[in-house]
Amino acid sequence: MPDEKKSNKLPMVEIDLADLPNLLNKTYSDFEGDKREKMMVLTNDGKMLIFQGDKHGINISLGDIVRQLAYNGKGIKDVNAMIHNHYDKETFSPTDKAVYKNLKKVGYAGKYQVYQPQTARLATLEDEQ
Repeated sequence: MPDEKKSNKLPMVEIDLADLPNLLNKTYSDFEGDKREKMMVLTNDGKMLIFQGDKHGINISLGDIVRQLAYNGKGIKDVNAMIHNHYDKETFSPTDKAVYKNLKKVGYAGKYQVYQPQTARLATLEDEQ
């Protein structure tokens, strides 16, 4: 995938939200070799954007997400889930909590989740965490 910082527009891919377990497995399946963190942004109408980082995290801003959604005719309120992976832990980092808090401030009502490929566990960050 192209480097998001250098690319003007990421393509949205059509997905089947009912098949989320297989989608997660396919996206994060190479956990033994590819240690980059990735974030899937899933929209209510079954579209997906994928942002990639490095093994330490994903360096994208809220503005990057909003801009990529807008390029594809979407807004933050069209997103039903943001899922990224952690390879070394199953908990939410302080950065995860800060990002979720900022998303909520701009009207995000979807789920903010972490997927742990080794255990296939999907955790959802709740408001009180």
